Amino acid sequence: MEIKDRSITDTNKRTVVFFFPFRVISGGPIFLSNLAIMLSENSEYSVYYTEYDDGAALERLRDTSVKIIEYHDEKPFELFVEEEIYLITPVYWGDRIPVLNRNSKVLFLNWHNLCIPSLQAGLRCDQDLLKDMLALISEKDSEFYCDKAHWEAQESYGIHFREIYVPITVPERRRIKSKDLIDPDEINIAVVGRLVIDKVYAITDLIDNIAEDFRFCCAVNIYVIGEGDSKNVLADYMKPEYVNLVFCGTLSIGEINNLLSEKADILFAMGTSVLEGASAGLPSVVIPNDVRPFHCNRYAYLFECNSFLLGWGPDQIDLFDIKTHTIKEILDDIYTADRKEEIGQLCRDYYRRNHCNNYDFFLSALNGTRLTYEEYNRKMTYIMERVKEKYRNNIVRFLEKTNNKNRKLVIWGAGKRGTELVGFLKKMDVETDFFVDRNADRMREVNNIPVEYPGVLNPQKHVVMVSLANYLKDIVSELERKGFEKGTDYLYIYYQEQ
Repeated sequence: MEIKDRSITDTNKRTVVFFFPFRVISGGPIFLSNLAIMLSENSEYSVYYTEYDDGAALERLRDTSVKIIEYHDEKPFELFVEEEIYLITPVYWGDRIPVLNRNSKVLFLNWHNLCIPSLQAGLRCDQDLLKDMLALISEKDSEFYCDKAHWEAQESYGIHFREIYVPITVPERRRIKSKDLIDPDEINIAVVGRLVIDKVYAITDLIDNIAEDFRFCCAVNIYVIGEGDSKNVLADYMKPEYVNLVFCGTLSIGEINNLLSEKADILFAMGTSVLEGASAGLPSVVIPNDVRPFHCNRYAYLFECNSFLLGWGPDQIDLFDIKTHTIKEILDDIYTADRKEEIGQLCRDYYRRNHCNNYDFFLSALNGTRLTYEEYNRKMTYIMERVKEKYRNNIVRFLEKTNNKNRKLVIWGAGKRGTELVGFLKKMDVETDFFVDRNADRMREVNNIPVEYPGVLNPQKHVVMVSLANYLKDIVSELERKGFEKGTDYLYIYYQEQ
């Protein structure tokens, strides 16, 4: 695929750049690359997509009018600094926008309930500074959503946003081969989605609900389509003997369509994945999800959804006035009432009405943003200055309060954030004695500093600073079980407000 220069555009067209270099196949690259391809078919736009040389979107963009800008993890990364463009990027990448022309416009996408917590983690700021950024985004109408669940999750921060939707779309797939049950003596279910922390517990909850409602029943085959770093959670999960998990790995669209047609009577999924079944006429059920184990025996057929909803947290369902069903009611519909063809057609009709074309939605969002790069950069500079100031002040106060003359200074986390802290402390003439990390066996030493397991920690011997990308309550619990006291024996960098 031809790689284009990132500073030359056709001045007779409006230039739009999609900025989401990502190496893993997931709903995000699919959604944005679909928008890029669609927009590139309009002769008024010159469309670019920023991607790694082995990025997830490259194959999808091959043989299209979208031009590729090769991305490198260089700082700063610049895009068309001599001319005005429109930049489209996920809101949780709000801390890593490339350098642009001061008058270029920025449009954010929120496609997940965790987008704003992820943005806060990236900014490493407190709630007040986060709200400063959100207020600017709201004021400039510079964000759109895939569905109402994402908008609703963001509203909980106390800043009001206009509901600007660009629904997810997928091409219509060929009809499933059989309108009849795969096997009347079995239950055959497909689940499509990456096996990552925010999706895997949806499947374990599905297993629990099946076990609760269908104890001692016939065989239940669950075809799990997708890969991810949380696969072990599912592979090791305790389940009844009659529940058979079939791990299918990552499949192409054609392979998914074949499996849904030949192996499944129902699809359970969220986001883009649930549309794959509906577009082929398979009964498709939206499954709740969370980043931790939960129990929620409430599901909705796609055709019963509204506001383009394709997923939600278990605590959000009652916000949307959606009819829900237990797993028993859904399986009764398919296997007792023989409604597979009827429900499949209802899901397909809903898909055709709501998820076939989002062009006008996207143009409206694109034309509506008023956020310039200059305004964004001014706000980001202010936030970063406050974060650095607070960062330093918290460390200074902690070291002043801590009687560490006879104790060693330890950093929990030997990754990027931990090594950044080492450098920061060096500038203050403070030396780090060692890291602790749960991956100590793989790391052993980082930047000539030893890496130990957390089990060695002792409040009489050590002072601990935790420096990680996210706030993990189990680390706090472990430290406090060992006798470490917050503020005098340990400090959680960036997340001290927790």
